[in-house]
Amino acid sequence: ARIIVYTSMAVLVIVPTAFGALMVYGGSKDFQLAASLTEQANELSPEAVEYAGHLYEWASPEWRTTIGCCLVGLGLLLGLIFCCCLHAVKVAIAVVRSAAECMIDMPTLIFQPLIALTVQMGAVAVLLLGFIQLMSVGEIKPVSIEEYAAVASLNDVNGVFRTFTYTEDQLQLLAYYLLMIFWLWEVVTATSQFVLAYAVQKWYFTPYGQDGEKDGRVFCPMAKGYSVAFLFHLGSFAFGSFLV
Repeated sequence: ARIIVYTSMAVLVIVPTAFGALMVYGGSKDFQLAASLTEQANELSPEAVEYAGHLYEWASPEWRTTIGCCLVGLGLLLGLIFCCCLHAVKVAIAVVRSAAECMIDMPTLIFQPLIALTVQMGAVAVLLLGFIQLMSVGEIKPVSIEEYAAVASLNDVNGVFRTFTYTEDQLQLLAYYLLMIFWLWEVVTATSQFVLAYAVQKWYFTPYGQDGEKDGRVFCPMAKGYSVAFLFHLGSFAFGSFLV
């Protein structure tokens, strides 16, 4: 974990600093070359003048120098922030190490987001099918060519025209159905987050043995998490999802 974190920090500092330094160096060289070519414009061949124009294709040397200075400043600023937040970096390393150990001890947690997404997409697909059927309860009224042409392009006037009209109660039902779709989506999301939190806290508070390993492994953490969620906390998830 330490290698990953420090390598990422080094990349964030070195890459913008090095790239900015190269842009500053290249911009200054191009600026000097462009100035020299400008002074000798009357004595240069068309090829040399065209090359001088290429120096300004995507940005002038002045702009490249400015951007390079900004990148160097960004790299130095990130390095200063990392040095000042060294304690937070150490905490992040410990968190990454613990997360890796947790995933190794409970590899089934990798499939939890996929399970939640599958349930959400399946539920939404079924509910959308029901929503389409609910939309069909509206009263179908024919639309004349003159009425349709008044609101459409003349090129689109063809075929048979129908429109749905809904009563106030039917519109309220449609709005309620849409609310239920979003509500169910949030309930599934909250349940998934609880299952992950339940499994992780069970692993975290399991004491280490003398061999440096967890004394008791947590078996079927997702199944236990879902059972606890549905038996004891489903109402809380529904209420919280409604507030969201």
